[in-house]
Amino acid sequence: DKQWMTENPIQYDAKQFKQKVDPAKQKEQARILTPENVQQFLNHQEADYERQLWKTVIYYLGCRPAELAIMRWSDVDFDPEDPTITFRSKDTEHTGRDRENMPTRTSPLWNEMYDLLKKWRDLHPDEKFIFNEIFNLRHKPEFEVTNTETCEQIREGRYESNFNTSMRKMIKRSGIPVYPQPHKALRDVRINELERLGFRRQEIDAWIGNSEAVRDKHYSATSVTKADRQKALEITQKENRVRQSENRVRLGCNENTQTDP
Repeated sequence: DKQWMTENPIQYDAKQFKQKVDPAKQKEQARILTPENVQQFLNHQEADYERQLWKTVIYYLGCRPAELAIMRWSDVDFDPEDPTITFRSKDTEHTGRDRENMPTRTSPLWNEMYDLLKKWRDLHPDEKFIFNEIFNLRHKPEFEVTNTETCEQIREGRYESNFNTSMRKMIKRSGIPVYPQPHKALRDVRINELERLGFRRQEIDAWIGNSEAVRDKHYSATSVTKADRQKALEITQKENRVRQSENRVRLGCNENTQTDP
């Protein structure tokens, strides 16, 4: 007799399958994404406000594009004393597409994007999702629709969409070289920027949504910049001047001691 299977005969452990790091790719992205190039990318004005908002928000929040695609206005708190934004994401152990049961994390609503988001909400007070017109998002369900019998995808969802091609076009329009991982590399730069601003690792991990081990492995490519090298050089030069000054003082003391009767 034919019967339906009640459990998957193939046991899958997501922790056994780890994403490989490509050193050459990371090195190339670190070379391109200097602080000057990042600012050039952010400052370049897109033809429509929604695209400009997308790249600004995704950089300053350091979030994944899928998280931004399903973000609703109900996830944003414009409290002037404690503005925050809440993400919903699928981690390696969460296999469902139930919005209410997805893991969440909360990040500050940074000053660089507070006014931009507030203006966008005031222009679209009746919208449920923050982003709708770009990337054909309005016509997509929140999560993919699949055939219950074959598990094949019937309709692509917002969460499953690939935004890399569209982001590469924005990068190209800004005038900086196109790099291999358009979203991931910006996330890398933002993480290191937050470190330089003096935030603790625990805070950054909580906002960005990575463990310390994952962050060190996958998001450390742009940790050393020209500004860091110049700062190190200034510190070294300052220390050398202090040593030279101390040596001159010692020499002066020795000469005075030798000439005393």
